[in-house]
Amino acid sequence: MLVPGVEKYGPTRSKGKHRAREGNVAILTALMLVVLFAFAALAVDVGDMYRVRGQTQSAVDAAALAGAMTLDGTTNGLASARTNTTTFGGYHQVYTTKLQLTEQEIEFGNWERTTGEFTTSGVSIDNTNAVRVRHSTDNMKHPFAAVLGQGSSAVAASAIAVGGGPMSVPCAFPLVVPECALVPAIAGDKCGYCMMMQDAKSDTAGWTSWGAGRSVNGNDIFDAIASACTTGSDFTPAVGSDGKCKSTCANQSNMSSQIPVNNGNFMNTGGPKNFCELIQKILARNGAAEPFTVTVPVMKTGKQAPCNPQFSGEVDVAGYAQLTIFGARCGNGANAPEVKVSNRPNTECSPPSGKYVLADLDCNGRINAPGGGGFFGLQARPRLVR
Repeated sequence: MLVPGVEKYGPTRSKGKHRAREGNVAILTALMLVVLFAFAALAVDVGDMYRVRGQTQSAVDAAALAGAMTLDGTTNGLASARTNTTTFGGYHQVYTTKLQLTEQEIEFGNWERTTGEFTTSGVSIDNTNAVRVRHSTDNMKHPFAAVLGQGSSAVAASAIAVGGGPMSVPCAFPLVVPECALVPAIAGDKCGYCMMMQDAKSDTAGWTSWGAGRSVNGNDIFDAIASACTTGSDFTPAVGSDGKCKSTCANQSNMSSQIPVNNGNFMNTGGPKNFCELIQKILARNGAAEPFTVTVPVMKTGKQAPCNPQFSGEVDVAGYAQLTIFGARCGNGANAPEVKVSNRPNTECSPPSGKYVLADLDCNGRINAPGGGGFFGLQARPRLVR
């Protein structure tokens, strides 16, 4: 039975309302697709950006560390650093290819440890101790984000590594040498040249007791030497087969960027803690005199000539050097006790009739300590500072 207004298969539907619902579904579908693409962009494209940034950071880190490794204040060292930076960077995959650094992306300069500033302008070769590497991938494609209008982006990273000499050392001998005396020796390739510390107020070296704010005294010098190169209550010399002091410096005071210094007159110290006689004991540890190698602080004086250091008050530490001590006399006159290694290759030191300590400068030493100090022949471990 037909009812008026009702068709055979049900009530009459409005075609306009049906079309409106279909339109709403299309709009919702389009909106959902945008959301889906946004999530895909977040999951895939952003994830890819982080991956490439990690690749870039690893590459510039490695390149900077490789470059800093050979920075030794010389032209040859700088040339090797440039080569190493490019070569080691090229071992790393970044995005779709191996990293190829341009000259503009590699900068050499000076990193100042007290301020943390990296400077490239007006830096001389002998003051170059750091390298900065910067790289940017400028056209990284984003297939999903492209739908949202972001088809590509740049991914950048940078690194600064510092090399040169050590900024600090775990253990040092309390002999202090001036920066101005060491730089000409290294620049002139006179590694191994002799330094003579005399019993005098004007000298080529001084002494320290460590620790800012302290005064220098002979007993503290003795204790610092004992801490660096002896062991036990009887001060048995602790020197390895390589000639280097092996003590742990357990009693050594603060190794700070500033230390108190005084001149060679402290070799007049006598009594039970005569540090000159302790040096002789270490030299004669096996009977006949044998040299021993120590790490010493370098006093900041500037590198220009003439070199007239003043060993008094508190001074800044410019870095560290490695010396081989090979002779000491602890008294005045021809009959004063003297312990000295014979057959030394250099002739630059003619021992005086008074008290003295003789040492050679070593320029090929390496130490497992962080870089960032001035280079005075002792190569430190390069490290990232930024």
